[in-house]
Amino acid sequence: RLFFLHTAFNIGLTATMTLVLHNQHLNTYNMCLIIHKPKAGSVIPDQYITNAENINPDGFGITYLDGVKPETHITMNYDEARSFIKQQRPFVAHYRYATVGDVNESNCHPFKFNGNYLYSNGTVAKLGNKKKSDTKVVADYLSKIPNQYWHMVLSMTETRFAIVNDKCRVK
Repeated sequence: RLFFLHTAFNIGLTATMTLVLHNQHLNTYNMCLIIHKPKAGSVIPDQYITNAENINPDGFGITYLDGVKPETHITMNYDEARSFIKQQRPFVAHYRYATVGDVNESNCHPFKFNGNYLYSNGTVAKLGNKKKSDTKVVADYLSKIPNQYWHMVLSMTETRFAIVNDKCRVK
């Protein structure tokens, strides 16, 4: 069950907090962390943020969900990331653990395509290279196909994905 929590995209702050706590004890398999905070009033304790930063040191991205359009920030600076994640706003955030692609802002999630923002938790086999993240390649593919086929394409891998659309809804 811990492995399921570790790999799953969790909608809801409580499950995600459990994920961050257990992640530091698993040591056998590291991957990125997606946090979906659907309500503005929720607070993520500092211990959980510190764990996420330490385990996933390769960049941070966040999309706030309370505007007319998504507001997204990407940074390699975890002091800046902490100020973003402490905001009393609903969001989807991503702490990167690099497996494919250089460690830099251009490989941090989310990846924008067709007005949407793509986050992933895991590695898509045989996609990407030393310079380009596998998730960026997936976003490029999705940008070329109608959205009714996205789920079919994304379900071809064990990697978990989250998409924030142009109306600030999470899929």
